[in-house]
Amino acid sequence: MEEIKLHPTGRRPIQFNGELLSQAEADRLISKGKRRENPKARWHELAVWKTAKGKIVAQIAYRTSWPGEAEAVDVSVFDQAADAVQWFEDHDPMSHVLGFPPASMYEESQRQLTVSITDNYRHTISRLCESLPDVVEVIE
Repeated sequence: MEEIKLHPTGRRPIQFNGELLSQAEADRLISKGKRRENPKARWHELAVWKTAKGKIVAQIAYRTSWPGEAEAVDVSVFDQAADAVQWFEDHDPMSHVLGFPPASMYEESQRQLTVSITDNYRHTISRLCESLPDVVEVIE
């Protein structure tokens, strides 16, 4: 066990003694745009810890180097790892993405961006679950 300190956006820090159960980082979606010498990236980082008292702490971090977009970190606490996975699944991966201006000329670019980020985020959940114990959905 180690001391962990998380910094959720818009909330005070969360500190606990625990162990990392699983983490996964999405592929960085690189957009070169008009300035190819300075590529921009967007991605999500997911992590799950178990506290010394058995609680499950989950974190979704949105990372970006896109101008005008702010990084964001969401943290939540659960009794079961499966509940944390449900929280990841219910999260809207576009919630912190600024995206393209709301004009008809950008509709297709925004659609492609939404598909790319959403698919990338869903694959990250799958990678996270590969090493997360007790989250297999059993069907009888």
